[in-house]
Amino acid sequence: MGRHLLFTEQKIEAMKKAGRGQGKLADYQPWLMVDDFPSLGRGNRVRDIHTGRVHHFFSDLEMQYYFILAWNPNIVDIREQYPLDTELTEVAAARLGYPHPKNQDGSSYVMTTDFLITYCPEGEKEAEYYARSVKTEKDLSKKRTLQKQQIERCYWQEQNVQWKCVTENSFSRQKAKNIRKILSFYDYDDFKDESLKRAVEELLVQEIQDIPQQPLSAICSHVEKAYQLRNGAVLSLFYYLTAHRMIEVDMNQHFLPTMPVQKFLVSLPFVNIIQRERSDRYAVNDK
Repeated sequence: MGRHLLFTEQKIEAMKKAGRGQGKLADYQPWLMVDDFPSLGRGNRVRDIHTGRVHHFFSDLEMQYYFILAWNPNIVDIREQYPLDTELTEVAAARLGYPHPKNQDGSSYVMTTDFLITYCPEGEKEAEYYARSVKTEKDLSKKRTLQKQQIERCYWQEQNVQWKCVTENSFSRQKAKNIRKILSFYDYDDFKDESLKRAVEELLVQEIQDIPQQPLSAICSHVEKAYQLRNGAVLSLFYYLTAHRMIEVDMNQHFLPTMPVQKFLVSLPFVNIIQRERSDRYAVNDK
């Protein structure tokens, strides 16, 4: 990757003072940001739905892998472009017999890991950390890239953190594409009346349950006509419910609104939510 930011010891100290590579969750600042390298032209920024922080990615592959991570409910923090301790990467490079990356002024370059992941399974108090490097198979055919990967691997091994290299063959890119689309509806809010929204949700889910052989677009159109809603409102609501895991679809396959729902529907958790709410209402009325 051809990056042209002039790194010097003074520049590095200024970045540290500015908070680069520090913090967690919404307060984290990646060591490297897209704006640092305007000439690259392949930078991507994505706002995280949970923290609200804008993530910075230097390739489409990095961004796609981010969406795979973001969909995992047990991953509570994703820190991209995470800086490594230069003294420790120098030790790792010397141990391996590889030259350490250098800045233009001859000082040691601050190496980064593409993703440092905080993983916390439900019910567990202790978090686990995983480091991931994202490279294309083509990148890994280069000798110098492999040397840097080995330095990175050695570094995290000494920190007792699992490190792996992720390539385009490590995950479903179709799944990443689907997640990106679905999560874009996470904050969908086209209904000012909450009671109307719930009524539309219930009818939508009921029709999906009753006639799954129908195309999603047909079901959505019928619900829109029933409540005199604008075209596309119910399809957007479907994506919203999916983003909030109240409708579960097969994220690994390509699906379109013109396809029968049963082709990609996995389950309807929303039905259980409705049943619990009704049960709670009955319990209150019985008192």
